[in-house]
Amino acid sequence: MNLPVCRLRQCLEAAGARQRRNTVQQHKLAEWSVKTICSFIGAQAMVDTEKHGGRNPLIDMAADIDIFGRKSPEEIEQEKLRGPVVARSIEEDPRFQGKVAADPEKGVEADNGVGSYEAFMMLMGGPPPMPGRG
Repeated sequence: MNLPVCRLRQCLEAAGARQRRNTVQQHKLAEWSVKTICSFIGAQAMVDTEKHGGRNPLIDMAADIDIFGRKSPEEIEQEKLRGPVVARSIEEDPRFQGKVAADPEKGVEADNGVGSYEAFMMLMGGPPPMPGRG
């Protein structure tokens, strides 16, 4: 190639810009797909919108997904309010250390309190608990 150095640099810069543009385009397509799927899932969940100002918070959270991880001022403020991380995984979380698995044969009832599977299912619109169980 009999190109001057300045022309060669120009060609390399154009090729790099084209590659970065294609990468961003692929990331944005993946972001759009995830947002769409999450919005449909959030719309199907039984959420009391009266408690949230007439809006479904799951759909709002889906709309806030950003593949590049940019944070809004509200998210920055929420992180300040949340404080330090309690645990890296649920196994390390001290709030769940005292839980005992349900075993009706031994007389241990299921815990339907905060953090239980039953409470989660009720939040997602699942069937209400059986009478006398929570």
